[in-house]
Amino acid sequence: MRRAAAGVVLLCLLVPAVAAAADNDPYYPLQWGLVRIGGPTAWAVTRGAGQIVAVIDTGVDSAHPDLQGQLVPGYDFVDNDAQPFDENGHGTLIAGIIAALTGNSVGIASVAPRAKIMPVRVLGSDGSGSSTAVSAGITWAVKHGATVVNLSLAQETGANNAPLLRSPAVDAAIKAAAKAGAVVVVAAGNSSTGGSSQTAYDATTPGVIVVGASVKDGRPAAYSDHGAGLDLLAPGGGSSTDPTANGCTQDQSIVSTWWNPKTKRSSYGGGCGTSMSVAFVSGVAALLGARGYDNAASVARIEQTADDFGVKGRDDISGYGMLNAARALGARTVPAPKSTARASRPQPSTSRVKVAGSARAVPSRALSSRPPKVPTVTAAGPLDIPGSKRGVAVTLAAGLIGVLIVGHALRALGTARKT
Repeated sequence: MRRAAAGVVLLCLLVPAVAAAADNDPYYPLQWGLVRIGGPTAWAVTRGAGQIVAVIDTGVDSAHPDLQGQLVPGYDFVDNDAQPFDENGHGTLIAGIIAALTGNSVGIASVAPRAKIMPVRVLGSDGSGSSTAVSAGITWAVKHGATVVNLSLAQETGANNAPLLRSPAVDAAIKAAAKAGAVVVVAAGNSSTGGSSQTAYDATTPGVIVVGASVKDGRPAAYSDHGAGLDLLAPGGGSSTDPTANGCTQDQSIVSTWWNPKTKRSSYGGGCGTSMSVAFVSGVAALLGARGYDNAASVARIEQTADDFGVKGRDDISGYGMLNAARALGARTVPAPKSTARASRPQPSTSRVKVAGSARAVPSRALSSRPPKVPTVTAAGPLDIPGSKRGVAVTLAAGLIGVLIVGHALRALGTARKT
C-alpha cells in the first residue's frame, strides 16, 4: 500500500442529434449537472479535442472502462514514480466529469469527451498530501503540456492559520501556470455555514478562476464558500440549506466514474462538493481551448456567459452566476431553466464541521446509501453500497462494475484535500 505524504490534505434543452450521442450511456439520465449547464448542446460546437486537463488530485483509475484511451502520461508525487494510480477514488470521480468516454454505451457522459486527462497524484489514499507536492504537481503538469489545471482542493488553515492554497509555493505555482497559458480552475471550498465566508483562493491573476457549488435547482449550495474571491457557480450538488455532510442525498449528487478503495475495483459513484463544480468548469475551459481561446479569454467568456441571478452582475454569493457551457461556446441555446436562486443564503440550524490540519482535498460531502435508479440494460451484477445492511442487485451493462454511492462524511479541511 502506498503511503500518503504528510502535510497538506485536499479539497436546457438538448439538440436532439447531439444528445443522442449520450443517450446510450446508462447513467446519463442521472447527470442533471451536465444537462443543467447545457453540455450536450455545446458538443455541437466542439468536444474538446486537443486539450489536456491535468487533474491534480489522488490519481486516476487508469483501468476504468469509461476512461480507456482518455489518459495521457502523468506523475505520482506521493510515491515519486510515473504511475499515478488512484487509491482513494476522488481523482477518478473528477476525471470522469471532465472527459469520460461518451456515447459508448458504458457508464456516463462527460463535459469534454475528446479532451484528455493528465493524472497528477499529489494526495495519498487518505486524501492528504503536502503543499510541496501540490505545487510540484502544478508545475510538472504545465511543463508537460496541460492546457487546463483542475484543482479540486481546498482547506481552511495550515501552520500559523495561513491558508495553504495561498502559501507562497502553491500561489507561485498557480500564477506561473496561468502565466504559461494554462487555465487554472480552483475550488472555492466546502466550509461555509451560511454566514460570512472566504474562498480558499482568490483569482487575482488572468487565467485563474475560483468556482463555488450550486444545487440541483440552481441555488448556491449551503456548504460552498463565497466572498470577494468567488467567480461563479457550477453544479456541485447537495442542499441549499444544510451545510453538513448529511445534506447530500442520492438524487442531489453528481454521478461519475469512481474507484472503490475497499473492493479495489472500477465503479461509478456520486458526490457533492465544490470539487465537482471545478470539474465542470475545467471541462468547459477545455471546450473553449479547442476553439482557440487563450486562458484569459476563456475565463472571461465563462464569466460573461454565466446565467446571472439574484443581484444583477457579480455578487459575493453567486459570483457572475451559473456556468452555461452552451452559451460560452455560442451554441444555439434555449433560456436557462427558471431558478429560485437568490443572492442570499438561509442560516442553517446545524453547526459547521471543523477541520483540523493543513490543506485537504475538498471531497464529495457525503452520499446516500440508497441505490440510484438506473435504466435496465443487459447482464446482472451486484450494486456495492458501503454501509448497507443487505445486498442490492441491479441490472447492468456488460463491463460495468456497479454504481457505488460512497457513504462517508466529509473530513475536515486543513492540509490539501479533495473538495
